[in-house]
Amino acid sequence: MRIQSLALAVTMFAASLAVDGANAKTLSVPSGKTVKIGSYAILMDNTCAYGKISKVTTSQPKNGTLKTANERVEATSVGPCRGVKIPGIAVYYTSKPGFHGRDCGKVVFFHPILESDAQNFGHPFPVCVNVK
Repeated sequence: MRIQSLALAVTMFAASLAVDGANAKTLSVPSGKTVKIGSYAILMDNTCAYGKISKVTTSQPKNGTLKTANERVEATSVGPCRGVKIPGIAVYYTSKPGFHGRDCGKVVFFHPILESDAQNFGHPFPVCVNVK
């Protein structure tokens, strides 16, 4: 069985994504406009094979919406797979018209750890943006 481990795998949210945490970056977005804030895909760095994302859930921000879309996303990993386009999930944020300030929500991506797993592992990403 091939392991799809997050230690081996991952093109997660692009560098511009605003993820809450120790190394949080806040992405500035315009009020009332839909902006792609990042993407998520599972990638085996040594083979460029990709994994399946089985489900995505969102906890909506107070002053806007998070939407996801199946898209081909560019691998941001280091090595031979950098720049390869693979199936993944893009995340978009839209604020309520006229809202300005910080807004936060969460996106959780579910996928099996092993290809044969019936259960899925949820990988949560708290997301915050600064709406200008």
